[in-house]
Amino acid sequence: MTVVLVDPRRPSLVPVEAIELLRGEVQYTEEMPVVVPWSLPAARPAHSKGDAPVLLSSDANHPAVTARLAAGDRLISAPDSQRGERLVDAVAMMDKLRTAGPWESEQTHDSLRR
Repeated sequence: MTVVLVDPRRPSLVPVEAIELLRGEVQYTEEMPVVVPWSLPAARPAHSKGDAPVLLSSDANHPAVTARLAAGDRLISAPDSQRGERLVDAVAMMDKLRTAGPWESEQTHDSLRR
């Protein structure tokens, strides 16, 4: 039995080692996006009866994940974030917030001084 942990910021990016495992019966935790059951024909929620050979989650602290890891299931997890990756995410968010609305996009340094 295997637990596959994906990055919560990019839950559709699956570790290469897990791709073959996702072709069979899979359970997923509720925080996973709806594309999971749509893309994996044999996927079912973690709260359904009986354990599937693979549990897919983005939450390392989910009770189903911790229980299966405590029982000795193998863990395949997404690699840790690269150095500076979160900074790039923050810059993208600030750029989005700065240009989101018509009022924001019309502002200049002079108009904001008032």
